Amino acid sequence: EIQYDGNTTGGWGGTGANVWRGQAWEADLAPRTFSSQQSVSVNPWVFDLFMDQQTTDGDVDPRAYATMSWDYPGAMMYQMPFQEAFQGDNLTRIWVRKYLNFENETSLSPGEWAGDTNNWRMIRFADVLLMYAEALNEAQGGDQGALDALNRVRNRASMPSYASMDQATLREAIRYERVRELAIEGYRFWDLHRWGIVAERFKNNE
Repeated sequence: EIQYDGNTTGGWGGTGANVWRGQAWEADLAPRTFSSQQSVSVNPWVFDLFMDQQTTDGDVDPRAYATMSWDYPGAMMYQMPFQEAFQGDNLTRIWVRKYLNFENETSLSPGEWAGDTNNWRMIRFADVLLMYAEALNEAQGGDQGALDALNRVRNRASMPSYASMDQATLREAIRYERVRELAIEGYRFWDLHRWGIVAERFKNNE
């Protein structure tokens, strides 16, 4: 991780003042009305992908709540109930949750450029496991080691394990798991590029 310290006195350049560049991610991702930037909303197909499966207890994948904010019972946007935070079209959109600092209170305004304490992850073990699973499956189609690595990522989120699969089915499962696990973390374009399907998915808005 890159450690953020919540500094509110930084700037955009100069010696000792360049502390906002990494922290500016907050303002870029914060929803409308909470940001001076263009804001970001989540593609509905990502939401549908999360809703397509349930945990071993029959609940929504917990990563959905960590990744997205939408109008569900008890939903919050920063310190405001979701239905009070938005109106009209904004109320029906799916907003980014990951990387937002929900603890910003009092003197720290949500969506601000500074004050970020939500560290930037440089590499995550789940990504390593999914890369390993992908490589094994491509080299040795349907490899049990690839399936085990994929299930290790899923089991951490209380998602049920996949049973034995052929190479093509396992490939698809790994690719979709990368969306569930790594959405909003900057991997998607490079994944599509590696798989040679950028144009296809962009055309389909996926």
